[in-house]
Amino acid sequence: MWQQHETQEKPNGKTDSDRKLGISYATTVRVGQWLGRRDFMGIQQAAWVSMSISTIFMLGISIVFLVFPKQVIGIYLDVQNPENSAIITLALPLLIIAAIAQVLDGFQKAVYGSLQGLQDTQVPMLLNVLGYWGVGLSVGYGLGFHLGMGSVGLWLGQSVAIAVVAGLFLWRLRKSIAQGKLC
Repeated sequence: MWQQHETQEKPNGKTDSDRKLGISYATTVRVGQWLGRRDFMGIQQAAWVSMSISTIFMLGISIVFLVFPKQVIGIYLDVQNPENSAIITLALPLLIIAAIAQVLDGFQKAVYGSLQGLQDTQVPMLLNVLGYWGVGLSVGYGLGFHLGMGSVGLWLGQSVAIAVVAGLFLWRLRKSIAQGKLC
């Protein structure tokens, strides 16, 4: 239990989400600067470099999740306590899904930052609604409740949503650059 585990050092509050958002915000600034200069090659370079950096960084986080799952769980839970065995059993497959989702989400946030740098915010918001509420919730509900996968199904639905939104954002970015639809 967490109360019994309090003597060990707790995480510092920084998460991989902070880093993904940081890269996304930096991407927004870089793409916006190139947009202001009307330099389409600079826009593409800033977008692709940011997507690559974010994906590689999140791949590193994912490898930690996959190679050291019990140590990751041990940050939050006493893995030696037999009372926690059911939670650990539940958490292990979720870490595998989370590892995949990390890479997808890092990529998605970098693409979104590129779109924001192009001052494209309304359509991405609608794509988010479509991806998360339309696809992710439906897939998660179907897998989690109708196919009996429980929390694994819900997390898979969330991961599918992240992948769909990342794909839609990338499509939007490539289309905007190809058509020169840059504010």
